[in-house]
Amino acid sequence: MLDAAVRNCIASGITYAVAAGNQGADASTHSPARVSTALTVAATTDTGARASCSDHGPPVDLFAPPRSRAP
Repeated sequence: MLDAAVRNCIASGITYAVAAGNQGADASTHSPARVSTALTVAATTDTGARASCSDHGPPVDLFAPPRSRAP
């Protein structure tokens, strides 16, 4: 149901950026990361490597570092 809602919104012209997930698994098995028309973002470590907890696989479009932490 969520996948269909995201697909329909994207088809109407809205861009969606979604998290890949944090199970360390294939993102294509999780909603809404598996929606191929969504911009799927996976996590990196502070050094730029894929975070071990981040989901991965074909749905991932880009990787992003963790948000900066205020002192």
